[in-house]
Amino acid sequence: MYLLIDQGNSRCKYLLTQKVSPLLAGEKGAWDNHDFDQVFWSEQLERFAEKPLKKIVVSSVAGQERKGWFKRLCLDVLGLEPIFATTSDEQALDNGCTLYNSYEQPSALGVDRWLAMLEALELNEGACMVVDAGTAITLDVIDSRGKHRGGHIVPGLNLIQQSLLGETQNIAWSAGHDSKLDGSLLGTNTSAAIAFGAEVMVLGYTKEIIAQLAAQELMPGRIIITGGDASLIEKGIKELKGIFSDKLETEYRPDLVLEGLARWFSLNN
Repeated sequence: MYLLIDQGNSRCKYLLTQKVSPLLAGEKGAWDNHDFDQVFWSEQLERFAEKPLKKIVVSSVAGQERKGWFKRLCLDVLGLEPIFATTSDEQALDNGCTLYNSYEQPSALGVDRWLAMLEALELNEGACMVVDAGTAITLDVIDSRGKHRGGHIVPGLNLIQQSLLGETQNIAWSAGHDSKLDGSLLGTNTSAAIAFGAEVMVLGYTKEIIAQLAAQELMPGRIIITGGDASLIEKGIKELKGIFSDKLETEYRPDLVLEGLARWFSLNN
């Protein structure tokens, strides 16, 4: 049995599966990171202690110190050393395509973005855009030759709101008096003003980047979307109907990074 772990900025997702190639459905779950509290994480890993694990394969956006901590934790609780996925200059896929990294230093590209692109290219066999709407929103474009053209990293919906609440005392004080979100498009209390404004920012970003890419003939016809706020990205695309979105196909893949992690492991082990 294989334990696949997607260790993000704020949440950890996992998949237990009997087989990674082809990837078989299995037990799925998730937990909040809880500031990587050791006791909490030990408790989460203990749920797998009785499973007949062969390998632990991890996608982690954490630094080397945090990865070392997690390695020791896995050894202590599960008796297995985790395998951490890495980015590379290029990766040949089962469908004959090859994904080419655009970064001068390939390892500097976030591994979650790399794994998501691997799976997207395997699914599409051609040009596509990958959007992961999590704590940060990452957007990456792959051309018809498998070349990563580049991408964006922007604050996600919750991060926009948290930055306002965390960095501005008066706004946080005012929001502390709100028991609910009042208003619709325009907020009539501070919490609503922050929440609705953040949503408009994400929608605006989605529509603007598609418009700019289309103007430069760089917009792929297919968009693969994942992440907790994927529905908001899809909403932004639908609001472009009649301009660009008639030519765009979207697909929601909630476990895109985990799927890419399984593919990376099967290709490199």
